[in-house]
Amino acid sequence: MDHRILHPPAPEPILKGRCALAVMIKAPRAGQSKTRLCPPLHPETAAALSRCFYQDTAEALAAVSAADPFGQPVAAYAPLGAEAELAGLIASDIPLLPQRVTDLGGRLRGVIEDLLLLGCDAVALIDSDSPTVPPACYLKLLQVLKADPHAAVIGPADDGGYYVLGVHQAPPDLFAGIAWSTGQVFDQTLAAIQRAGLRAHVLPPWHDVDDSAGLQFLAREFRGELPGRRTGFLAPRTRAFLSFLEKRREGEFLAVPPRRPA
Repeated sequence: MDHRILHPPAPEPILKGRCALAVMIKAPRAGQSKTRLCPPLHPETAAALSRCFYQDTAEALAAVSAADPFGQPVAAYAPLGAEAELAGLIASDIPLLPQRVTDLGGRLRGVIEDLLLLGCDAVALIDSDSPTVPPACYLKLLQVLKADPHAAVIGPADDGGYYVLGVHQAPPDLFAGIAWSTGQVFDQTLAAIQRAGLRAHVLPPWHDVDDSAGLQFLAREFRGELPGRRTGFLAPRTRAFLSFLEKRREGEFLAVPPRRPA
């Protein structure tokens, strides 16, 4: 069964009155996916890791949707024309929405606007670089959005970004003036939420994987070396892939203990 491709503004019955759990993905191509992990990873390995992230995130969102049908997983993908490359990455019952061709802020805004046009009551933009976010965080997001039409729910990432942002609307300046790919993204977005007059609800922080330090942290999470850290989603494909890497030369860096502060 092929994925349904969403075409706004035509209404989509499966989305009507629901919250789209929109994971942001791009075709996993060697040399274009997870480039900040190269080195230590080879480009082909980084692209394969990206595939694991997509699959595990989609599985987590499917479990969230099963627990609370208000949530409906959607894959917001780029580039247009990459549909065949996404086949087999995520379940075929998750519809695909092409991202607009513009800058990052414009793409995020476009996903929200397009999904609202398709009939969604709310939209949650979800980072595809955080495969172990506890499903309880997404369930809390759905609970808040169902109860408050003026809510903006945001989950901070340890690096200063965010792993999810859920809203009922896209205020004009929500994504304006954000210093993307810096440690200021969460703070600047939270300020934009407040300026827009929305009620901010902050979820528990989590981590994403943008570089080798983030990947080492993820490997430590899987090995149970983070005492006091909340239990995250199992992420079975990512877990198995990192275990595979650790058994070969390319994954030796994953076992390097973190440096102690000077």
